[in-house]
Amino acid sequence: MSPTGRRPHRQPSTLRRDLRACTIDGMMYCVLLGIGEQYFPRFVLELGMGEVAAGLVATVPVFIAAIMQLAAPRLVHLAGSYRRVFSFCGWWQAAMFIPLALIAAASHLWMPWHQRLEAACRAESRGLGDVVGFIPEVVLFSVVTFSVAGAVVGGPAWTAHVGEMIPRRVRPRYLGHRNLLLGAALLAGLLAGAGLLRLSTSFAGHGEILGMPPAMAAFTAMFLIAAVARAISAYYLSTYSTPKKGLAMPVTVPARALAGRLIRASEGRVLGVLLCMQAAHLIAFPYFNPFMKERLMLGDTPYGLLLGAFFLGKLIAPAPAGRLIHRFGVARVLWLACAAMVPVPLFWLVSDALVWLLIAQVLSGAALSVFELCSFMAQLDHVKTEERASVLSKFGLLFHASGMLGSIGGGWVLNATGRSFGGYESVFAISALARLGSLALLTRLNRPGRGPDPGVPAFEPPGSEDVVALPPAGEEFASKRGDRRRSE
Repeated sequence: MSPTGRRPHRQPSTLRRDLRACTIDGMMYCVLLGIGEQYFPRFVLELGMGEVAAGLVATVPVFIAAIMQLAAPRLVHLAGSYRRVFSFCGWWQAAMFIPLALIAAASHLWMPWHQRLEAACRAESRGLGDVVGFIPEVVLFSVVTFSVAGAVVGGPAWTAHVGEMIPRRVRPRYLGHRNLLLGAALLAGLLAGAGLLRLSTSFAGHGEILGMPPAMAAFTAMFLIAAVARAISAYYLSTYSTPKKGLAMPVTVPARALAGRLIRASEGRVLGVLLCMQAAHLIAFPYFNPFMKERLMLGDTPYGLLLGAFFLGKLIAPAPAGRLIHRFGVARVLWLACAAMVPVPLFWLVSDALVWLLIAQVLSGAALSVFELCSFMAQLDHVKTEERASVLSKFGLLFHASGMLGSIGGGWVLNATGRSFGGYESVFAISALARLGSLALLTRLNRPGRGPDPGVPAFEPPGSEDVVALPPAGEEFASKRGDRRRSE
């Protein structure tokens, strides 16, 4: 204590600064997701590129970026630092939203020019006209792919760094509260984007805004806001400290060795179950929106309420899930999340009453949110630090590939049944059965009530480490015992 009896002023601890930076970084990135990436399909439709392109823009760029992600370990070696890789990727993604804003702002200039060029080329040769006709799609998809790559390629390096930066025993509660704030930021971005687009419709028929069509002016503003949000995120990424014990350079795990682990090793089989559940989930999930619009014939207001209910479920679940993980372990909570996901597709078939669908959507969002939190925790717990960049880059590719295969399988069933109501019933039932199969695999690995997670040390009792308390805000962890020691 000081002679005056007052506690001397202290700078925030390194861990506290890191947790604050990690939270702000994630929130700003989620603003980008909400106001930017979530509206890519709508942007494609507004450009007149068609429904197929609008569907593909949500999957193809992510899959290509997942292939690019395989270079993550090599990038860490070249940069000599995990932090340099993921902070550069953050700045890169922020920069890539500038050309997207330019595409929107100049659409009234380049679209008529392209239409005239396509007509002229088609008059000479139909094949040449078809090639020229796809130029806007190729350009837009390329920019979107490089933008998405900014997040996907930096992901393994970020996960490896954060896995060492955040102590194991504070992860569950911190990540649970962090995910709560991230969900709120994502929802804020979605609402801001919807508000700008709705505002633009009020200007329709009243001329242009700054020389642009109203809708394109809205998209320009949305993409610029996304760029600024990601720039703030990248800045906070660059402020992460290096863990005290340092981070070893990534060790490359060959694809054959990883495949063997997924089949034989206990920690690998956990990741394998996550792949199975991802594929089972995406057999049905992408087709709920068209089911609502085309089969249930819901209007815009009920449709918006159901989307809001889904994000509400994702918003409220992470914090209590983090507390459950802290108490019972990742494996048990992951099992509960997977069990909750099993009947969700069938809920959509029970009744078309709006109240029931709202309840189903809240449960769906909550279960998916807990599954995502547990998946991230499992990746940290079951992969060695020096292998994370290599293993998670390959796992990320498999994760996206399994999801794409699941969605393709669901689409094939839907097309084979003529996109009828019975076809949707088949897709949802198959998804539920596949989820049940994934749950059975997880049950074999670690049955609830039969000891701690395999390969994961049990949590130490409170007080065994300096960092023990979680403030109400959920952003920082107090170090009460350490504070007393430093002040004495």
